[in-house]
Amino acid sequence: MTNGTSDWEAGEGPDDGGQPHGREQIEGADAATPPADDDTPLDPPSADTGGTYSIVGESTDSHDLAEPASPDRIAPPPPRIAPGDLARARPAGRYRSLGGLALVLLIGIAVRLPMVVQDGLGHEPDMRLFRNWTRSLTEHGLSGFYEHTRFCNYPPVFVLSWWGIGSALSAEDEGPPNQHLLHAVLKVPASLCDLLIAVVLFIEGRRLLGPRRAVGAAALYFLNPVVIYNSAYWGQVDSVHTLFVLLAVLFCVRRRWTWAGLAIGVALLTKFQSIAFLPLVLLEPYRQRGWRSVGRVAAGVGLAAVPILAPFAVTGVLDDVMTRAYTDVVGQYDKLSTNAFNVWWWSGTPEVPDGSVPHAVAVLAAGGADTVSVDASPLMWLTWRRVSLIAYAAAVALILSIHTYLRAPLSWYATAGLLGLAFFLIPTEMHERYAHPALAMLALWAVGGPWRERMYVLISVLLVLNLTLPQPVEAVGSYVAAGLVISFAVMVAWLAIERKRSVAIEDRISTPEVVEPLPLARPLVRVFRVVSFSGCALLTLAAIGIAATGQVADDGGTGDGAVYLSTIKAESSKQDWGQLENDRSVLGGVLQIGDTVYLRGLGTHAPSTVEYEIPEEYSEFVAVVGIDAGSRGGGSAVVRVLLEGEQVFESATLTAESEPVEVRVPLGAARRITLLADETSDGQKSDHVDWALARFERTP
Repeated sequence: MTNGTSDWEAGEGPDDGGQPHGREQIEGADAATPPADDDTPLDPPSADTGGTYSIVGESTDSHDLAEPASPDRIAPPPPRIAPGDLARARPAGRYRSLGGLALVLLIGIAVRLPMVVQDGLGHEPDMRLFRNWTRSLTEHGLSGFYEHTRFCNYPPVFVLSWWGIGSALSAEDEGPPNQHLLHAVLKVPASLCDLLIAVVLFIEGRRLLGPRRAVGAAALYFLNPVVIYNSAYWGQVDSVHTLFVLLAVLFCVRRRWTWAGLAIGVALLTKFQSIAFLPLVLLEPYRQRGWRSVGRVAAGVGLAAVPILAPFAVTGVLDDVMTRAYTDVVGQYDKLSTNAFNVWWWSGTPEVPDGSVPHAVAVLAAGGADTVSVDASPLMWLTWRRVSLIAYAAAVALILSIHTYLRAPLSWYATAGLLGLAFFLIPTEMHERYAHPALAMLALWAVGGPWRERMYVLISVLLVLNLTLPQPVEAVGSYVAAGLVISFAVMVAWLAIERKRSVAIEDRISTPEVVEPLPLARPLVRVFRVVSFSGCALLTLAAIGIAATGQVADDGGTGDGAVYLSTIKAESSKQDWGQLENDRSVLGGVLQIGDTVYLRGLGTHAPSTVEYEIPEEYSEFVAVVGIDAGSRGGGSAVVRVLLEGEQVFESATLTAESEPVEVRVPLGAARRITLLADETSDGQKSDHVDWALARFERTP
C-alpha cells in the first residue's frame, strides 16, 4: 500500500487464479501464511470506512465490512500493511491489548510489592552496602563521600540516586533515614524500571507485531521469575541500565541516532556492563547512514554525560567516581567466574584466578622445562582474563557480522540479546545477574515464533537457577552452564540460518526501518565480515593447537630419572578446604610462587596432610614450597615433612611475599613420607600452599 492505495486499486489483480494472497508476497518465498496469532483475513477498503482495513469477525463500527462477499465476486488480495495500520484498523483489539497490558502489570506489581516492603528480605550483603552508601552520602554529601567510603564501585547515576533518596528521607524524618523504610525505597527504582521496560516492550511490540504479541512480550519480561527475583527479592539494580540499553536499541531501530546515543550514554553512566551493547549502537548508524550518524550518537553520549558528571566535577570527586566505577573494576573479582554459570563454571574451575596463565600456555612457553618465569615468553601474556577477552571480542564480531546480513527490526533486538548473553557467558569475573539485559532485548524477538518462546523460557529457567546460587543448587551448576552455552550457540547458528530467509513475522509487515546499508558503508562492512569470520576460524585453530601442544608436552617423561608426586597416587590426603590437586593449585590454576610458574607439583590448602609410599631405589625428596600467587596477596602457612612419623623438616612462616623455599630431605630406609601444611595464627583464609616440583630422586 502506498499513500492509502492498495495494489488492487492500482489495477493489479491476483496472479494465482483469483485466490487471495496472504498478508504479502514474501521475497524469495510463496505467498506468506499469516501469523498464528493474527491470522484473521483483512477485507479490502471501502468508501464507508475511508480506506481503512477491518478484521472480519471482529466488532467494528462499519457492519457492511463483515458481510460475506457475493459468490461471483473475486476478492482482491489484501495489501501490504504499513506500520500502525493494523492497530488503527482494530480499535476493539487495541483496547483489549491495553487491558491485557494492565492485567500483566497488575499481576507483576502484586507479586513484587510484598517482596519490596518486607523488612530484611533480599541479599543482605548487597542491601547493606546500598544502605551504608546512602547514609554516607546523606551525612557527608557528594564531596565527602569517597573520602569516608572505602569501597564503592558503582557509576555516577546510582551515586546520585542514593544521594537523592537519602536526602529526601532525611528531610522527611529530620534525621538519618529509617532502616526499614530505606530498605524498601532502595528496591523501588529497579522495580519501577522493570515496569517501564514492560511498557516500552508493549509499545514497540504493538508497532512491529500487533497488540497480541505486544502483550506477550511485556508479560515474558515483567512476569519473568529472573526479573522478579533480581529486582524485587534480591534488591539488585540491573533493570535500571537495562531500561536505557533497551531504549538505545529502540532508537536505533527507529534511526534516531542522537537519542540512541543519549540512551546508551545514560546506560554507561549507570552500569559499566552496558558497554556490551555499544558495538551495535555504533555499527547500525554507520551501516545505514555513515560516519555522520556515528557522530550524532557520540553527541548524544556527550549530552548525557555533561549533566550527570557535572555534580562530581563541581565537588571535585570526578576522578574518584571514574576510577572506582570504571578503571578499577577490571580485575576486582580476580577469578574465572563470580557465581555466573558460564563457560568458566562449565570448565569446573571457576575459582581459578583469571590473572594466571592457562596450564597449556605455560607448558608451551616452558619449551620442555619444568618451570617458566612470567616474563620469559610473550605467550605468558595470555592470562585467562586476556584469553576470555579475545574470545569475547571474536564472539561479538561474529554476532555483528551475521547481523549485517539482516534487515528486519526484530533481528536487531535478537542481536542485542545475543550480545548480552555473550557478555555474560565468555569474559571472566562475571556475576550471576549480568544476563539480565538479554532478557529484555530478547522478549520482542521471542514472541515472533513458538521455538523462540521456548528458547526464551529455557534460558529464563536456567538463569533463575543461577540466581539461586546462594541456596543449595551448586550441584546442578555445571548443567545450567552447559544449557546456557548450548542455547547461546543454537541461537547464533539459527540467526545465521535465518539471515537469507524472509519468513519471519517481522518481514510480513512493511516497515520503513527495513533499509539497505549506505552504499559507501558496504565495502567496510564486507571487510568486517571477512575479518570476523576468518578471525574466529584462526582463533579456534590456534586454541586447539595450543591445547594439543601443551597436552603433549605435559604428558612427556621427565627425562631426569625423577618421579613426580603428581604422577603417583597418594596413600591418603586430608585438608579442611578444597582437595589435593596434581600439577595445579588448590584453586585449579597453574602453580605459581612469586613470578615463577611450575608445571609439576601439588596444590593444597593449610591445614592439610598428604601421605605417599616411597618407591624403591629413590633416596631423596625434593620440592619448592611457597604460598600460591592465586591467594591474592593473603595467606600464610608453615610446612613440615615427616618420614615414618618423625619430623625431618620444618619451614619458617611462609607468606605471599616470601621467596620460594627449597626442600631437600634424604630418605634413607624410610618407606613412607608425610607432607604437612599448618595454618598460622591469622586463620585459614587464602592459605594456598604449593609443593612445586615435588619429586623423589635417585642419588647418582
